[in-house]
Amino acid sequence: MDNVSQTIKSIRERKGIKQAEIAKSLGIERTNYHRLENRGVKLTIEQLSQIADALEVSISDLLDIENTNISSKEPERLLDLENRVVELKDRLKDKETLLENAERKLTQYKDFFEFYSDWLIQQKAMELKLGKIQIIDYDGKIIQTMNFDEYEKYELSKASKKKKLELLQEKVTLNKKEKFEVLDELMNYPDTDMFFMSALIAYIIDDEDFDRYFVKKGYKKLLYK
Repeated sequence: MDNVSQTIKSIRERKGIKQAEIAKSLGIERTNYHRLENRGVKLTIEQLSQIADALEVSISDLLDIENTNISSKEPERLLDLENRVVELKDRLKDKETLLENAERKLTQYKDFFEFYSDWLIQQKAMELKLGKIQIIDYDGKIIQTMNFDEYEKYELSKASKKKKLELLQEKVTLNKKEKFEVLDELMNYPDTDMFFMSALIAYIIDDEDFDRYFVKKGYKKLLYK
């Protein structure tokens, strides 16, 4: 016998009511009521309501809600769930903050590289007055000197930024191996100077070779690209 059946029986016996009396109130045979009382949790709401009326109690009394886990456990479980929701919201907020910081830092890096790349181009463009541009490593060793004739200087001076980069790339005679050797040196050099040089190298080395180098090294494409 389940808890509901036991509760109905206990209330009925405590009130001194026989099964036959309840059966009469419900308009059914006593034997049918006996089976009905034993159904317990399988009783419908309507049947529970009829039995409760016959016993002059509430449905809650038949279900014995105050003494079941519904009252003692559910609020606690609900509170746990609410706390969990708050925790998840806080974690989501933390992740959103991290994402915002990462995006802000990414933008800063992009702006940094773009600014110094432009600066380098301007600096090198000034050297056109001498008719040449020198590419040096961090030890001051000349990697390559690019000489420009008057026509090239004229073309470079009036070219757009994109065209300037194309003209500079055309003047670079370093082979692929030499380009990668330069990049290897840059990757082991202090950050600030690496930023300056890598910005220039990125412009004199074609994008495909540059990307291939960093993929080979396990890096993703540089942030400013």
